Amino acid sequence: MSACPLCGLASVSRIDLDGARSPLYRCLGCGIVHWGQVWDREKAIEYYHDYYARKPVAYDPITEKRYHAILDRFERLRTPGRLLDVGCGSGHFLAVAEARGWQPVGLEVSASGVELLDRLKMQRGWRFEVRGGDLLHADLPAGSFEAVTMFEVLEHLAEPMANLRRIHALLRPGGLLYLTTPNFNSVSRYALGGHWRAIVREHL
Repeated sequence: MSACPLCGLASVSRIDLDGARSPLYRCLGCGIVHWGQVWDREKAIEYYHDYYARKPVAYDPITEKRYHAILDRFERLRTPGRLLDVGCGSGHFLAVAEARGWQPVGLEVSASGVELLDRLKMQRGWRFEVRGGDLLHADLPAGSFEAVTMFEVLEHLAEPMANLRRIHALLRPGGLLYLTTPNFNSVSRYALGGHWRAIVREHL
């Protein structure tokens, strides 16, 4: 049993859910639920290498509306400037942010995701920058972003606190972080148990 990936405590309670492929563990310190072991950086890069080669590209209008609502909130607090989207996927949020006057930078660990974005940028005339690699090893200057976004990324990371500290260093004073991550205490998880769609191996 490895230590908690969030707080480092090794004291846990076991959770056996019908439908889950193996037991889960809840940290008795911070309460985070995890699998009990952590992928290293090399394992993660290998797993996500072809991730976007098996996914169709689809830009949902409801998701786009949500992205505009998020940027509306940002722009009440900050003038559009440099924005980093960690785990930028197929670039939908980057495209919306660029159209609104932000200077977005996408960071994507999946090689297939970077290749996909390079193609889409050429096809659609997008100008935003895309970088391959993970946040902890990215060559990005401190204090250089007005905002950072992480949509459903934190649960994929073996070192969540190290990544959050890195984001703090990358943000300018008063900068904004917006992130989402599955909530193990959600109504949908209680209803679905081990069949809840967020219980998958890559969600550490």
